[in-house]
Amino acid sequence: MKIELLEDYFIDNNKPDSFILKKRYIGKRNGMESVCEKVVSFHRTFEDAAERFLSLYKGDKTDDRFISITDYINAVREENRKAVEAVQESRMEHFFLYVPPGNGQKHEHSIVDLIPIGRENAISRKMLVQLCAQNGLVEEYLSDSGKDRVMRRLIEHARIDYTILNLSDGRGYYRPSKEDLMELQKYIRQEESRAKSTFKNLSMAKKLYEDYKTGRL
Repeated sequence: MKIELLEDYFIDNNKPDSFILKKRYIGKRNGMESVCEKVVSFHRTFEDAAERFLSLYKGDKTDDRFISITDYINAVREENRKAVEAVQESRMEHFFLYVPPGNGQKHEHSIVDLIPIGRENAISRKMLVQLCAQNGLVEEYLSDSGKDRVMRRLIEHARIDYTILNLSDGRGYYRPSKEDLMELQKYIRQEESRAKSTFKNLSMAKKLYEDYKTGRL
């Protein structure tokens, strides 16, 4: 289902917990101009997708169109809330998603918005780089390898506040859901092992420093 908004924005709702904010634009395919779509951000609720749209919408807030779209979003949001509550009452476990929040801090226009929830929805490395470029998170003038490096740095920074995993081939990124418990446990063990190794190396460096400082060596 597509929920049309303003200025060529719309929300694509293809799953109960998937609301993708998109925007149409005129691009070229096979040398001819055509209507294309680009992903702006991924969301779990209509409310989040609507708020993201409102933050990007450039219209005059006194414009009747703005008032109408706000009222419309509020009305659809309420209907969506009622529908979700009804579904959750009957199949609560099926739709429950647990995403480790870290410290919960989230900045506007973050790479986190582009990374889907659930291993089965993992986004490829190449596609994530393209979305980062489209959303201004990565500079367009960079080479492909440069864009990839910046994207990976953004992920490392986002991991301070969010848990982001990648598939074994390193080409798919996702945020774990409750169904990804085994992968999450594997990731925790892997990072704990790396931390212990790093601490051991640091401990040896400190001992060498003390030996040099005290004249033992």
